[in-house]
Amino acid sequence: MGFVAGPALGGFLGETDLRLPFLVAAGLSIVNGVYGYVAIPESLPSNRRAGFSLIRTNPFAALSALLARPGAGGLVAVFSLQALALALLETSWVLFTHFRFAWGTRENGIALFCVGLVHAITQGGLLPRLLRIAGDVRLALAGRTSGSSCTSSTARRRVVG
Repeated sequence: MGFVAGPALGGFLGETDLRLPFLVAAGLSIVNGVYGYVAIPESLPSNRRAGFSLIRTNPFAALSALLARPGAGGLVAVFSLQALALALLETSWVLFTHFRFAWGTRENGIALFCVGLVHAITQGGLLPRLLRIAGDVRLALAGRTSGSSCTSSTARRRVVG
């Protein structure tokens, strides 16, 4: 819901004040975190839990451990470059539409709402049919090749586990 409704809400809130979408997103994140802490029970038994350690929160150590696995380096590189390209696309989209069509926050919010809606329909409706036709591995490869994060992410979850 957030991926679909978030851009539209941010576009409408941004017309009032450009900082307001960020403040609302921060507030919703805090509410979500509190809800998760209070309402969702810990699934790991207490005898298997490790104590908190600042050293273990190092993302570079986690990345280093991942890259130590055979064959993971290329996959991480491809996925990282694709994620960077998609992030740059989203960023330049707003700038392009602003300068080319004089779109404001509301118009960009509506356009990105439509993108999110198509993404959700594709992942929820079209993807299961494509998985039956093409299979997990072929669809994951097609998704990576075409740059479609929607198609490849769900198929990748099925392939990887």
